[in-house]
Amino acid sequence: MTRSGWICFALAVGLLGSGCSSQHTTKLRVSSMKFLEGVSVAVPVDGSGALRFGNGVVGSVRVDNQGTASITITRIEPRGDPGLGIRYVGHSTCRNGCPGAETYTQDAVQMLTKTVDGVYPITIPPGGGGIWLIFRIESISKGASGDLLRRCELGFSSALITLADGSEAIVKAPGYVVAVRPDSKQCIAKQTSGT
Repeated sequence: MTRSGWICFALAVGLLGSGCSSQHTTKLRVSSMKFLEGVSVAVPVDGSGALRFGNGVVGSVRVDNQGTASITITRIEPRGDPGLGIRYVGHSTCRNGCPGAETYTQDAVQMLTKTVDGVYPITIPPGGGGIWLIFRIESISKGASGDLLRRCELGFSSALITLADGSEAIVKAPGYVVAVRPDSKQCIAKQTSGT
């Protein structure tokens, strides 16, 4: 199981919701929601240099609510690099284990069966840093495979979220939330050198 790219970043997002009339427009701030880490999963590369993506990867990231009121999310749509098929899988307290960041194998499926507490709604209480969101990068196009081999990392760093009141916002992070990287000599050297 690989865990890298520990990134702490705030998702400072303004959400606009409307009341019964234009005079009762409410502005809601979700700047208290934070992803406490980002994860990147290595994918094997065969002897010819081709990516062996298999069934994809799964990654869980811990979220926190540093505000004073609970945040309830009713939908998450990850927005990733072109050519990646990414979906939200569920949320977990990880009391029964967590998939962390790994390739999507039968072992990962069994882990998800034991650990996913639910899909929606996701309620993050104040100080609720004990909630993990689990995502799967399940497919990669031929073009994105070439991009991945050249760039050495692809993933998603933004998502469309919908709150219980129906308001929506695009949340953006300065780095990847969940990413995939080739386990190739070139990319390992690039990661080690920090370029």
